[in-house]
Amino acid sequence: MKSKCFALVSAVMLTAAASLAVAGHYGEHKEGHHGGHHGKSFFIQRYDQNDDAQVTADEFEQARRARYDLTDEDDNGLIDVDEYVQGYAGRLNKKIERERKGHIKQTRRRFGALDKNDNEQIEWEEYEASGERSFKRFDVDENGVINADDPRPKRSCKHKCKGYKGKGKGDKADAGHDHEHGEDYKRHHGKHKGMCKKYAKRVIHMPTTHRKKGMMRKYDTDKDGSITHEEFSAKRRADFDRTDEDGDGRLNSEEYALEFGNRLDEKIEKTREKKLKRAKKRFGVMDKDENGGISFEEYQVSGQKMFSRHDTNEDGVVSESDRPRHKHGKGHKDHSAKSRKKERDH
Repeated sequence: MKSKCFALVSAVMLTAAASLAVAGHYGEHKEGHHGGHHGKSFFIQRYDQNDDAQVTADEFEQARRARYDLTDEDDNGLIDVDEYVQGYAGRLNKKIERERKGHIKQTRRRFGALDKNDNEQIEWEEYEASGERSFKRFDVDENGVINADDPRPKRSCKHKCKGYKGKGKGDKADAGHDHEHGEDYKRHHGKHKGMCKKYAKRVIHMPTTHRKKGMMRKYDTDKDGSITHEEFSAKRRADFDRTDEDGDGRLNSEEYALEFGNRLDEKIEKTREKKLKRAKKRFGVMDKDENGGISFEEYQVSGQKMFSRHDTNEDGVVSESDRPRHKHGKGHKDHSAKSRKKERDH
């Protein structure tokens, strides 16, 4: 039954993506790049029509005009709510399809990591050992309970250098660390930061137990703010048994992938529904005169805000010479992430 459910949901998702691909193609940028990196570099890449590494105001308006005309499918000079939402849905489904492939690929890697004896099966002992390592990592005070009283887990360093403190966040955690490794260290941790940024800009975020918040969400079954070892073990056992469809006490790669695929597709459908509802709300905001259609002038209100945000020297050209307007100090609420999200959606 689970297999049929997984196949059905996957088929529905892929069919929807294919049917909306034409409507969404205008929102895609150059081949080979993902929908992330919604800063100035992405803006230039997206709207630079003559490949001169900059975007003029005229160039930007022409690109926006072309995108508007493609969205206005009935050519009546207005984008109605169905056209707007359908266009956004097409772009969204393309992103989801790409990310889904990445999630499934990562699942295969996780299976290989759990299969310690390389027999293409995950025995309960292997699954349990992985869980014990996770529990031990977060149960820092070793009292058999994971809760808010546990300190932050120490960060490991494969280089085992003396300068690594493993506390705090970001560069502060690595004080005295950089000089030990030089360029090798910078490449290693630079790659890690890049992966974190890429993950943050994904459409589909599956719960992760690499952080305490994810552990609590998954294993705090009685929702009392703590995870006992017994509670954790019982949930792990139940998850294993549910995934073991043929009841042979072992998980094969198909069972493991199907269980995750079901959870992934449930998350995808909920995310898609939520984002399409938001698209309808954005339409209402852009339709200033409330006549049921977005004119090009109304469409360009958000576009001009986007251009001005990147054209920091106000010379009518967005290029790498445009510097950020300012940096926020500690404690200041930063709205840039929200601005980048609006830019992506519009």
